[in-house]
This record gives sequence, C-alpha cells and structure tokens, in this order.
Amino acid sequence: MIPKTVRDFVSKTEEILGDQLISIVLVGSFARGDETPSSAVDLFVLVSDIDNDILKSIGHVVHGIVAQNEINPAVISKSEIQNHPDLFDIHKIRHEGKTLYGSLPDGILPVESELDVAKRIAAEVLMGSRHYLAVAEPVEKFAGGKLWSWILKPLSYALRYYHFHNTGNYVGKYNELAQKFPILWLDPVDDHQRIIEGSIIICEKIINS
Repeated sequence: MIPKTVRDFVSKTEEILGDQLISIVLVGSFARGDETPSSAVDLFVLVSDIDNDILKSIGHVVHGIVAQNEINPAVISKSEIQNHPDLFDIHKIRHEGKTLYGSLPDGILPVESELDVAKRIAAEVLMGSRHYLAVAEPVEKFAGGKLWSWILKPLSYALRYYHFHNTGNYVGKYNELAQKFPILWLDPVDDHQRIIEGSIIICEKIINS
C-alpha cells in the first residue's frame, strides 16, 4: 500500500514544481509490495530540466513531511533519461515501477538487455565479495547491514534480471525470489562466509552466461 506521506510528497511536489514536473514513479520495496517497517520509499522524479533550485525545492518538500519511512527521491531530467536510459535504471522503472504522477516520455528504449544489466551488477558484487576475502576484512566490519547493502541487495537485482532473461518472468518480491535463489535467505551475520563464497559462484556464473 502506498503510504499517505508518499501521496503528500506527490501533491506538494506537483504544487511546488508545476509544469517542470513530468512524472513521479515509485520503485523498490513499496512498489513490489514487500516493504518492511524500516524500508525507504524510493522514487524517480522526472523533471523537464534540473538545477539546484529544483533540487532544493524537492528537499524542502521531503523535510516538510513527517514520515515513518525515509523518502528517497532520485531526480532525473527528461533529456538524461531519453539519452541515457540504462544509466538511470530504466529496466527497474519498466519492471517494477508504479507511476504516481504523469507519465514517462514515449520512446525511451534501453540499450542494454536484462542480461547485460545482470552482468554489470554481478561484476560489482563479485568484486566486492572478492575484496572482503582478499583484504581479510574483520567480520564485525562487514557482517550485517554492510553485507546486506553491498552484496545481498544488489545481488537480488542481478538475479531478478538474470531470471527474467532465462524465463521471461520478473520476480519482484524478495521472498519469492529467495525461494528460487536460497542464498538470499541467508543471514548477513550468522552466514556471512556462505554469502560471500556463494555470491562469488553465482556472479561468475551470471557473467559467463
């Protein structure tokens, strides 16, 4: 369910930006429907042009809303998403986005396939996983939240796109994805070693597919 605070953000952003606002799209856990009480609300805010005044205006809206969940707007210009759709997560918008205001311009086509994106993300996760082993980083420094944010969360997106490439089915909800890829069930504290070693194997497989 879309929180009232998000609807407030949409209406206040429309009010303050006027014709400069093109679209607001909800992505992430709230769009997929697997949010938790601590989940952030991830939003793409598409505007005609970007300058510091627009960013500050949106920041004023965010800080004027008392919300249980952090509101994270990613602000993009029309020309940026038209000219560089892959750099601005067009696949995420297409697969799990819920439009809350306006609409995206016509003709925005990704250059990269879902497999390309899966490989790019997998390469980043692979190098991060190798790093933890290569520097013998103390467990207390990376197990838990850091391992979740830098390894498991991006790995889940690599697996979403990889699975879509293989089956044509985009699995948005994390729990449903974890049923297909059990590494996502592992605990970032208790199972940190298995996560690191398993991520390396999975990412190498994605990259070499």
